[in-house]
Amino acid sequence: MIVDTHVHIWEMPPIAPIGPTAPNWTSEPTESGNAELLIDDMDANGVDKTVLVQTSWSTWDNGYVADSAINYPGRFASMGLVDPLANDNAEKAVYWMDERGMAGFRFHPDYYPDVEILKRPENAEMFRQIEQRSGIVQIHNRTGNAHQLDYAAAKYPGITWLIDHMMYPVPEMAPGWDEYR
Repeated sequence: MIVDTHVHIWEMPPIAPIGPTAPNWTSEPTESGNAELLIDDMDANGVDKTVLVQTSWSTWDNGYVADSAINYPGRFASMGLVDPLANDNAEKAVYWMDERGMAGFRFHPDYYPDVEILKRPENAEMFRQIEQRSGIVQIHNRTGNAHQLDYAAAKYPGITWLIDHMMYPVPEMAPGWDEYR
């Protein structure tokens, strides 16, 4: 079985909203990259299943990604976004997991240089709710915010923590790199 563990899909208005989630996000698509196109690509390349991840330009409304996983059971699982600065993020996490079948959420600590979102006391209830549901949390950041993941993973061991893009390592980080140049 081949599983693609991280694919973004989106639709354009009026089917699904487009707009930023990150405080400084400006990039937006001009055409859709929908579930049906992805299934065609999966079938053409022998991919059995895919984990859908809400894009940063698809707002906090995870509906299209959640609906796609529901509409294509056995092909898709879904990961959403929850606003780490919203007062109601615990309730949103519960809704998306319990009512819409999402496996968990992706967070972007680097998008918030003035707030440690994984350590923020106001997010404790959200993480507890995710943990109670054996949820998954993907972390998309560089090594400068690794301390936040270290803190959160220790505090909420019932969450499965995934690191996106390996925190963007560069070869120079490896001991002895100069020997291999």
